[in-house]
Amino acid sequence: MAQEIGYYDGRWGRPDELMVPLEDRGFLFGEGVYEVMHCINHVFWLLEEHLDRLEYSLREMEMQMPMPRAELVNVLREGIARVDAACHTVYLQVTRGAAPRTHDYIAVQDRSVLMMVIRPWHDDTEEWLERGGAAVTFPDIRWQRCDIKTLNLIPNAMATTAAKRAGAQGAIFVRDGIVTEGASQTACIAKDGVLYTRPLSHQVLPSITRQYLLQHAAEWGIPVREEEISLEQLLAADEVMLFSTSRCPLAVVSVDGKQIGNGKVGPMARQIWTHHQADVLRICGPVKKA
Repeated sequence: MAQEIGYYDGRWGRPDELMVPLEDRGFLFGEGVYEVMHCINHVFWLLEEHLDRLEYSLREMEMQMPMPRAELVNVLREGIARVDAACHTVYLQVTRGAAPRTHDYIAVQDRSVLMMVIRPWHDDTEEWLERGGAAVTFPDIRWQRCDIKTLNLIPNAMATTAAKRAGAQGAIFVRDGIVTEGASQTACIAKDGVLYTRPLSHQVLPSITRQYLLQHAAEWGIPVREEEISLEQLLAADEVMLFSTSRCPLAVVSVDGKQIGNGKVGPMARQIWTHHQADVLRICGPVKKA
């Protein structure tokens, strides 16, 4: 079995071996969408939700699914079976494929090409819960359709690079004094026992983990309010948390060098992680040790 595997338009191989045509519109225009999923014990976590969002992004981009949904799931499962690991991360990308370079896409509107990279994955959330992470704020200079999970991630890359240079683990976008989201996560705060998250709009991605939190918060005893969060509220929060498929949550104990709350990982972050882990165990089973 392989340590990692790549897939492009029906071909399997090592990621560094597979070739993408020079005129693939994802390469030329960033014209495509993507998803990142995790698989534990060969069980995909929130698979249908991720595929729902993939289909939404494709519709908004006037693109087609690369194959019927059931066939796509079979390809995903085949890829997982090729990589020797108990837990996997799957990067899935769909572009319009290759065509002579023109700015309009009318001639290729009915095409789409699937590519994937599958590697072993280690969940380090518990490790970060011991010490907490840091974040920086960054101007939200993205386009106005952030609800589409497109390949166009230059502002996200710039923000994440700024965070790394500052020794931080996350970047939080701010537009006109209002928090939008993390560079690759949903940004939430806790204040007086209430979890706050920004309402969905074209300015934020409909996060799968956010959806999961809102579905289960009541049964976990966590009140939630969907309201805009100002930069001042962010810095005055009892807890700041960044949520993603990879980390649920990354507890943030400082933003722009300013201490959040008492500077320690808070009780709500620990409560959410405990419930999340219980759900993963129930659905996927215990992680098998190598």
